Amino acid sequence: SVTRMAEIMEWTDKAVRAAEVIFDTPQCGSEKREYVIQFIDRMFNSKKQVITKDQIRILLEAVLKQMKQS
Repeated sequence: SVTRMAEIMEWTDKAVRAAEVIFDTPQCGSEKREYVIQFIDRMFNSKKQVITKDQIRILLEAVLKQMKQS
């Protein structure tokens, strides 16, 4: 649903910001991405799959693009 997707997008944004703080060394982009993917996967897919890892990756890239534009 639209509400669920908005919630996932909001949490993806928060997870990206957290990853920026947790992994603050240069050249750790892959670790940041994996952190966000695992975080969202655990949060929303704990009982049944709501979103695939590929979908999470797409949302992650959208959030990163938004962050770079602002």
